[in-house]
Formats: sequence, structure tokens, C-alpha cells
Amino acid sequence: MKIHGFARSHERTRGSSSSGWPRVQRVGIILFQARYILISLVFLFAIGVAIGVRTAPAVVSGLSKEILTPAVAGPLEPVFFPNITYRKYELLDRKLVLRTGVQFLHNAVVIGLLFYAGSLITFIPPLLILFHGWVAGALFRQAGWQMSLHRTIPHGPIEVSVLLCAAAVATKLGLDAYKTLLKRDRSWAVHLLKDATSAYLLCLPWLLVSALLENYGTRLLWGT
Repeated sequence: MKIHGFARSHERTRGSSSSGWPRVQRVGIILFQARYILISLVFLFAIGVAIGVRTAPAVVSGLSKEILTPAVAGPLEPVFFPNITYRKYELLDRKLVLRTGVQFLHNAVVIGLLFYAGSLITFIPPLLILFHGWVAGALFRQAGWQMSLHRTIPHGPIEVSVLLCAAAVATKLGLDAYKTLLKRDRSWAVHLLKDATSAYLLCLPWLLVSALLENYGTRLLWGT
């Protein structure tokens, strides 16, 4: 039987929601239902990249000078330099652990806001995707392929994939919650919170892997 709507799709797993695996299945069902939203968001990200490439010289003309300042880069090797040089000895630097933790917390907060705020205000996820696409395009235009490559491999595909899937799920949850609210079902908020939390918890391990790859994997891959 085809699943329709927020309340009915929740009902299929409500009876066994005490264990973790049904919640994973539930998130998978929501993501499958949101597949067309996900495809739309991928195109929106690509549009953002194109806009960033075209508008970067005029809009963020001072970005290169700002991010290429050694004082901004900190004690580690200047990650933002066009001629990026990663040092493998930095793998033993304790500050790299702190940097990894900060990046993980930052991404976790962004994804959390995406789920809990974006599922209530459904225009937030598309705007966030468009903005991240614009940033990627602007960085590519400002610093060229070398910096973009070093700043996106190997962690970039994971981070962008998590962001796109989270935005699609948050949008789907919001639309289904609105439909349930129109039916005057007062349980919509509880169901929305449970599903958003389940999806958020599933994203956290991937965000941790992305942060580790961004700091340690990048130095192992590109380091000298």
C-alpha cells in the first residue's frame, strides 16, 4: 500500500518505535518520499554554484584578501592559500583536534537548525542549499580549481550529501506537518519532533566523519 501523508506514514512505525532500527527505516521512508524534493535541491545547489561563479568578483571581491591573511588562518598552515600546502606533521598537533571538534559542532548546529527550524519554516532549506552552492561557486571563482579541490576532497561529497538529504527530509516533514495540521490533528508536533530528531541523530556520525576527513584525511591525502 502506498504511503500518503505525515500521519499515515508515521503510523506504520509507531507501534515499534521503541527500538532504533524502525526509526532508521522511518527516516529512509521519508527520504524516499522526498526524492523529488532532493532532486530539486540538487539542481538548486548547482544554480547557486553558477550564481557564485558569475557574481563572485563583484559581490565578494575582498574575500581573497580576507581569507588569505595569515592571522586569520591561525597557527596551522594557511589552509585558505591558493597554493595550499598541507603538512603531515600537523596530524600530531593538538590544535587540530580542537579544530575538528569546532567544525563538527558548527556543522551539527547548522543541520540541527535545518531540521528543527527548516521543518517549520519550509523556505529555510532551499535558501540554505542555494547559499552553500553560492559559497562553493564564489570560492572556485576567487581561488581557482586548486583551492577548491583541496577544500572539498575527501570530505566535501559527504558533507554536501548530508546537507542535501537533511534539507530534503526537513522540507518533506514540514509539508506533511502542514497537511496534518489542516486536519486539526494535535499530535503533529510530537510526530514532527520525533522524526526530525531521528533524522538528525542519523546525520551526526556522518558529520563527524566529514570533520575528521577535512582535517586529518586532507593532510594524509595532500600532505607533504
